[in-house]
Amino acid sequence: MKIGFAQVDITPKVGIELAGFLGKRVSTKIDTPLYAKALVFQENKKQYLWLTLDIVAVDYHFYNELKRELEVRLYNFSDIQIIATHTHSAPKGVCESKSLQDLFGEVDEAFLRHLAVNSISAVKNAVMDLSEFTCSVAQKEVEGVAASRHDPYIPIDNVVTTFKFERKDKDPILLYHYPVHPTILRAESTAISSDLVGGIAHHLPEYKNQMFLNGPSGNISTRFTRKSSTPREVRRLGKKVATAIKESLVEAREVPLDEIYALHFSYDMKKRELPPLEVCQNQIDKAQKHLDQAIADNLQDPMEIRFLQSIVEGETMFCNLIKHDDGLPTQEIHFAIVVLGPISFIFMPFEMFSTLANKLECEDCIVVNYANGYAYYLPDKSAYDMEYYEALMTYYEKGEGEAFVHFINEKVKKIKERIRQKHKEAVLD
Repeated sequence: MKIGFAQVDITPKVGIELAGFLGKRVSTKIDTPLYAKALVFQENKKQYLWLTLDIVAVDYHFYNELKRELEVRLYNFSDIQIIATHTHSAPKGVCESKSLQDLFGEVDEAFLRHLAVNSISAVKNAVMDLSEFTCSVAQKEVEGVAASRHDPYIPIDNVVTTFKFERKDKDPILLYHYPVHPTILRAESTAISSDLVGGIAHHLPEYKNQMFLNGPSGNISTRFTRKSSTPREVRRLGKKVATAIKESLVEAREVPLDEIYALHFSYDMKKRELPPLEVCQNQIDKAQKHLDQAIADNLQDPMEIRFLQSIVEGETMFCNLIKHDDGLPTQEIHFAIVVLGPISFIFMPFEMFSTLANKLECEDCIVVNYANGYAYYLPDKSAYDMEYYEALMTYYEKGEGEAFVHFINEKVKKIKERIRQKHKEAVLD
């Protein structure tokens, strides 16, 4: 098997609007560059592409358009995965969803074209970079960066998993997976930035080739760990993750990657019954009054202010979901499982809660969020009971997250059985 990597700068000019928060944010400076990063695996004559973009989300429209354009240019990949890092300091206009226009903006065809052209350049260069490799994997818990968005004392799986691909006469490639909302820079920031991803890269200068995959981070962020919303704070928290990566690699274990293949699935997610728009609007007014009163009372707790702001945002976005609902009882969700040696990467379009991912019956599975589309939050049942912001920001019926995980578990069982059977046959040979 061979591997190739390349990255191309996709940073726009200053003055473009930034996505991820309510309200208008016009960029005034560039803190860290944004990149399109391509990782290509080749087994025999088949090629598999993983493309990460430093943007807030990838929707089905862009995924399908880029896939078609690659085919036109005769890049015949057996499988393509396109993943957003989910920075909230990148341009608006990358998603078609009308229900999310307040956060993501109207489609910006010029920037999408810029994104496509540079993505294709990254892919081309990655294919030219193909060479044989060995792989080692390491894991380590990261302290002081990610935490539950709702209560810092709720335990979470705070592990960074790192794959190091070493090649003869070429720079190594670092692929790391970490579940977190990379949103240290808040709504008041007007800097273009890859946020935490850039902060991590700043402290890993010895690795020119590095790619970040975001994990099940729907309920995980830096809300309770960040001390400010500045580039300096981005680098402070980035150093913690980078240090964990470096320390883990000292004890990395070699993993034989003898095969790669991709399986694609669809799942009909049940949608919940939506209330009348007037009811939702009343909830916005109520939430806004609570926020205004807290500000008028000069509430000093920034965490409490942020919590009240999130309620306003959630109710606002819920109203938008109601306005643009298609009226259908279900929503078809597409996801993929890419088997790379003994490891199964599960690429999905959700912002899945880590509490759901923990229910996966698979030790060698890695859940990747923000992949090949954007399908809102996927909370667990308790998020609905607690009326969390994320439960407002989704179409899905309570319990659908657990049902979806059960569906994945059934698919993973079959994959693991196939792997066990293959190893058994290899031993007999």
